[in-house]
Amino acid sequence: MSFGPEQAPPDNWFGELAAHCPTAQHVYVSGGGQIIDGQVEDAITVVTFLQFDRATVHPVLLEGATVDGSEQIGVEVATRLRDISGLRHVLLFAEGITFNGSAFLSGLNPLLPEGVRVSGGMASNGTALSNSVIGLNGPPRTGRVVAVGLAGDSLIVGTGSVGGWDFFGPERVVTRADNTVLHELDGERALDVYKRYLGSFAEELPGSALLFPLAVRATRESPVTVRTCLSVDETDGTLRFAGDIPNGAMVRLMRTTPDKLADGAARAALLARTDAPRNDGQDSLTLCVSCIAAKQLDNDSLIDDVRTALETTGLDPARLMLEITESDVMREPDAALAKLNALKALGVRLAIDDFGTGYSSLSHLQFFPVDELKIDRSFIQRIEEGDREAAFVRTIVSLAKSLSVEVVAEGIEEVGQQRFLHSVGCDIGQGYLYSRPLPSAEVERFTEDARHVRPLVPIVPRRLA
Repeated sequence: MSFGPEQAPPDNWFGELAAHCPTAQHVYVSGGGQIIDGQVEDAITVVTFLQFDRATVHPVLLEGATVDGSEQIGVEVATRLRDISGLRHVLLFAEGITFNGSAFLSGLNPLLPEGVRVSGGMASNGTALSNSVIGLNGPPRTGRVVAVGLAGDSLIVGTGSVGGWDFFGPERVVTRADNTVLHELDGERALDVYKRYLGSFAEELPGSALLFPLAVRATRESPVTVRTCLSVDETDGTLRFAGDIPNGAMVRLMRTTPDKLADGAARAALLARTDAPRNDGQDSLTLCVSCIAAKQLDNDSLIDDVRTALETTGLDPARLMLEITESDVMREPDAALAKLNALKALGVRLAIDDFGTGYSSLSHLQFFPVDELKIDRSFIQRIEEGDREAAFVRTIVSLAKSLSVEVVAEGIEEVGQQRFLHSVGCDIGQGYLYSRPLPSAEVERFTEDARHVRPLVPIVPRRLA
């Protein structure tokens, strides 16, 4: 799968990619920007490879995607995919400018086998919102829909959706709409109302509309549906959205920032991973989210985000370990302490990572409600080089033990380091001594083998580094 700008790479790029992976199915989707290292980039192309051992892939390409024909395209996609043996999931990539997403799903979902879920998105072209392209095994074109059926009894797919939106302004009633086109709110031209709330962002339409979707409720008891604005018509004073806006529905403006969109993507990824549970009776795996960055500690919604993730996924809070670097904690220790106490009240476990690098006093440990302390690898690497480092590690372990805090040594590479850490009472070790980083397919085999191996000393790895 490739995600990039509407001006896709040259045709020979697609040929070279096909030659590199001759049996692969390649989908190209133009987008509103890729999130790289927390930044939204418009001009780059990101390529992702998915390889399945047993699952099968069944792509469908349809041309001529239009607003009026969206429901029928949904029917045709379902008709082509529904008889595939073992169908578990459908990945959807649709024309994003002249397409009705809700109409498409109304045609698709009723015809799919029970239990088959759909995820994906609609194409775009950055903030221009004027054109979008999609390709299957070749250069992309406009007006297309690609649906990829994933089948296989062993296939487990998790999904997550977090937008990062905040409500603002009062709720209003849709007094005139035509499918995806919104004409009036409370009897006033919809575009005039929209611009009034956008302020200076109104001058950047239609691109700025991506930051200001509508929350739509058919009735007061209905769940909220988020509708993204795709275009505006200055002459008619209308807005066109990615799905239907029912007459009489209640809508409220929402807003976000690129940072919040990036954070929402990260939170959605977490939900997707916890939405794919193992059902084979094997031991469950504690999820370590590394690391909570300083920006997240400053985020007022952090506690609610964690609570929502736990409630949504049903994950046992004791199975969630949140790691916070020492430097982030010590930047504003009083504020961090309040957040850590609130997180602890949710029942999750807390760890201080990279301990020894944040210039904190060891006495601070008695105030932080942490379950685990992770000694930075830089100290472990120098244990055998001098008495100072060894004494420092010995002191950390001793104090942590007195506070009933578990100690993890990071970056163990030598047997001598392991023996010293065991001698001073360190609980857990991780590092290359136990294993180099492994592909996901090999992790399960490694853990199974490790159950039958007696370590040199009782310090054993719990997490691969």
